Amino acid sequence: MKMQKLLFITVFHLAILCVDAKWKLAVQWRATLCQAPIKPSCQQPILEKFTIHGLWDNKPCKTVGNPLSPQEIQQLTSNLKLSEVWPDRANTTTDNENFWQHEWLKHGHCKRLGSLLYFQTAVNVYNKFPILSYLQAEGINPGSKFRVQDIHEAIFKQGGFRPQVVCGGNKLQELRICFDTPAFKGFTAVNCTTSSTPSPPSPPRPPSPPSPPPPPKCEEEEQKMITLPKA
Repeated sequence: MKMQKLLFITVFHLAILCVDAKWKLAVQWRATLCQAPIKPSCQQPILEKFTIHGLWDNKPCKTVGNPLSPQEIQQLTSNLKLSEVWPDRANTTTDNENFWQHEWLKHGHCKRLGSLLYFQTAVNVYNKFPILSYLQAEGINPGSKFRVQDIHEAIFKQGGFRPQVVCGGNKLQELRICFDTPAFKGFTAVNCTTSSTPSPPSPPRPPSPPSPPPPPKCEEEEQKMITLPKA
């Protein structure tokens, strides 16, 4: 009953908040992160799973908020098991807490949600979309090699949406699930898009030498071959 009440409050608050908002849940592949030459190194064993990077909307917080208190962190770790589903790269107690503080201050505190509701919502959405199960159902397993297009097609077939794909070199690093529906209808995933609203025209400037085109984003390279590395 207590958990049902919490879920109801979460949906009620987000129904007010998200009518016009566009949200993303970013999940990252642990093995890719832990193979990057960045310190500190990951703790062993490295699990072959997606974990939460963050729950973001299209308007990051611009105001200064209060950091999570020790009591709030204790509540999050005991109630939500954040160390299992939302660990930092190094996955130590201090690093995890710093990671949660960063996500809360950048994306959570200004959304008129309490900390427990913000993190609970992220965990609920994470559990609703079992990304690894979607991929494995279509033959994409840790250690295999595939195209970016294969990821889009596998998740679309299993979950009904196309995520944003983020690569670390030739490895799958992160997937971002996009939402564009009021929360009172539930978090319904939609196809992500890389397009943006056109900017107003700028005053004419003297011609300049042409710049080289930026490298394409991973999700735009449908035929790019990447791997889902094993731990």
